[in-house]
Amino acid sequence: MPRMRRAHVAQKCATAHQLKRKLRLHVHVEEEQGICDGLLEKWKEIESDAPSVEFTCTSFDGDATVSEDPAVAEEQVELAWKKHGKYAEEPGTLDLFLATKNAAGGDAANKVSAYLGARRRGWILLPQKGIQDAGMKTKTVDDTVQQTIPVLRELVAEFLPIESRKSEAGGDVEVLRLDPFGVVSLSFVLSVADPTDGVYAWDFEGAKTEFLDPLLKALAPLAEIGARGQRLQYAAPQVMQAMTKSGESGAWTISENDLSAFIDASLPSTGQARAAMHWILYIPSPRHCPLHITMSTGETAGEDAFLIPRWGGVIVVNPQNCTGTTTTRTIKVNAHKSERVDRILDTEKLYPAMGLVVAQMREMLGLAPLPKQSAGIWGSLEALACPQTGFADWEVDNMVQELVRKDMFAALRSLQSLENLFDSIPNVVIKRNIPAQAEEALALLEVALDSVQNNKYWEAASAARKARGLAVNAYFHPTILSLLYFPQEHKIAIYAPLFLPVFMVALTTAFRAFRHVSKKKKLQTTASEHDKQE
Repeated sequence: MPRMRRAHVAQKCATAHQLKRKLRLHVHVEEEQGICDGLLEKWKEIESDAPSVEFTCTSFDGDATVSEDPAVAEEQVELAWKKHGKYAEEPGTLDLFLATKNAAGGDAANKVSAYLGARRRGWILLPQKGIQDAGMKTKTVDDTVQQTIPVLRELVAEFLPIESRKSEAGGDVEVLRLDPFGVVSLSFVLSVADPTDGVYAWDFEGAKTEFLDPLLKALAPLAEIGARGQRLQYAAPQVMQAMTKSGESGAWTISENDLSAFIDASLPSTGQARAAMHWILYIPSPRHCPLHITMSTGETAGEDAFLIPRWGGVIVVNPQNCTGTTTTRTIKVNAHKSERVDRILDTEKLYPAMGLVVAQMREMLGLAPLPKQSAGIWGSLEALACPQTGFADWEVDNMVQELVRKDMFAALRSLQSLENLFDSIPNVVIKRNIPAQAEEALALLEVALDSVQNNKYWEAASAARKARGLAVNAYFHPTILSLLYFPQEHKIAIYAPLFLPVFMVALTTAFRAFRHVSKKKKLQTTASEHDKQE
C-alpha cells in the first residue's frame, strides 16, 4: 500500500469530506428580486453556523396556490413543482416555496407558518401584514426578509449531523451503529405465550410487501437491509410471573421495571457482529389478555411496546377477541406445504404493530418523531409525517451526509492502523490479497471524494461504504490477527526450549574440543622447550 497515496487521500478527506446541502428558496411574492437580494445578504450571518449548506434564492414564475392546510398544501406544492419542471430533484437538495397567506385576520395569520414535506420540498407562508414597528402599515421588502430569516435559521438546525442531536433527557441519543460492511438485518419474531391456545399464523410476507419494502427502499442509500420473520410457539413463565391483574378494568399489566423478562437467552443475542434490529411481537395467553404496560408512576403506557436501545423492541399484540373461540382452518404455506392454524394475523391486523416498528426504528437511528414542530415568536416550523415510508427524503439525505463522513474516516483509520502494524513488524509475511484490498479501498476512497466534490450523494455513500468494508477486512485478516498475538518475544519463549538441548550438546562438544586443542598445544610447547634444553 503506497504510503504517499494514502497520505494524499487523507489530506483531501480533511479538506473536502462533507457533502453539501443545497437550500433553494423559490419566491412567489411581489418584488422577488429585492427579497432575494436581502435574504442573500442576511444569509451571511447564518452561513458560519451552516458551512455545508449552500443557499440560493430565485423567483418562482409558475402557478402555485398554497393552502394553509398542510395536507392539501403538500399536494399543491408537489403539483406546482412537477408543472414548473425547471429544477431536477437531487439528493441533498431542499426546495422551499415562499408564499403569502390567504387569510389576513387572527393571531395565527400574523405569524409565519413553515412546513417540511415528506419529499425534498417545503413551503413558507408569510403574513399579509408587515412588522408593525415604527408605525409601518404596509408590508415592505425588509418585512419579508425579517419574517423569513428566522425560519431559515430554524431550518438549518434540521440539517445538523445525526450524532449531534440530543435526547429529550439532555444526553446523547443512543444511535445504532451500522455494520461496516453496509449490511443490516431486520428480524421479526411472532412469540406466542401459550402454545395450547392454538396455532397462530401471520401474513409476514404480505406485511413486508406493504409496509417494509417501501421503507427498505427509502433507506437503501444507507445500507443493504433485509428482513426475515419467524414464529415461536413458546411459553414464557418469567413473563407471566411478572404480570398483575388490574381490579378496575380486569386487564393484566406488567410494570416497565419487569420488561426484561421478555428477553430470553433463546432469542437473538445483542452482541452479534453484524448490525441487526430485532422485534418481538408478543401474543399473551387468553387468561392474561388484554396485557398492557404500566409506567413507574402507575399509569398505563400510551403504547403497549417498549424499546431496547441498539437492539430492537418488543410489541404486545392483544388479539381482538381474547376469549373468543377459534376456528381451525388449513392454509397454504407454499406450493408443496399446507398447515392447519387456529388464528391468523393478516396484514390489516399487523398494521398497528408495523407503525410501532417504524417509530422505534426512527428512534434507534437517532431521528426525532414526526410530525415535529418548532415554534417561536416569529411563528412555527413543522416537519410533517411521511405515511408512505416513515422516513422523509430530506431525513435520509441527513443520514447519508453523516454516514459518508464517518465511513471515509473509518476507512482511513483502518488503513493507517494497517500501515502502522506493518511498520512495527518488519519481518512480517503479507499475503497478496491484503495489499490488494488496501489498494482497492484507497481507490474507492478517491471515488468517494470525487463524488463528494460533485455532490453525488448515492455514489459517495456506496463508494465510502465499500471502502470502509475493504479496509476493515484487510486490517482484521486472520493472518494478521495471528501476528498481532504472536510477537517476537513469544517466538523466543516457544522455540528456545526446543533448541536448548541441541545448544547444550554443541556447547559441551565445543568446550571439549577447546580443551583438547589447548592441552595438545600445551604438550607441544613443553616438548619443544625440552628439546631446546637438550
